[in-house]
Amino acid sequence: MSPLARRVPEERPMEGLCGSLVYALTCVAPAGYDLLEETPGPGLVMRYTSRAPTGAERSHLILRAYPLGDRKLSWVFEENAVKPLRAARGVTDLKVREGTLGARRGLALVARRDGETWSFVHRLFAFQREGVVFVVEHAVPASKAKAEGPVLEAFIASLAFR
Repeated sequence: MSPLARRVPEERPMEGLCGSLVYALTCVAPAGYDLLEETPGPGLVMRYTSRAPTGAERSHLILRAYPLGDRKLSWVFEENAVKPLRAARGVTDLKVREGTLGARRGLALVARRDGETWSFVHRLFAFQREGVVFVVEHAVPASKAKAEGPVLEAFIASLAFR
């Protein structure tokens, strides 16, 4: 863990508002999820996990941020999200397309990842704002994918920038 990263204490934080001073954003933490880690970025900004008894039953919601520089959204998304997922063992049905979630336009990815005792559906959405590419990843056990579908949309809709 980087020296700037901090582990969140074991006691559950209050559900509600979340945010990043570095990226001047606020958000609403997903109900039923606990904040595990937050860093100033670039890269990981915050990581949430759902409350479930085993790792194979836990969903994960991750916000990452990358500088855009003189590159395009598609390049930053490909290098930082698509390629690593494509290279991971057990990934199938990976699809990337342009899309809209709420009021945000960007790139969407859906993939399935299977292990010996688990199966997850990964949904990612990337958008750019003021020279920064934000990537939100929601990894959900395949058996819960439909029920947890609204979590990604609600989190992205909750993002507000100052």
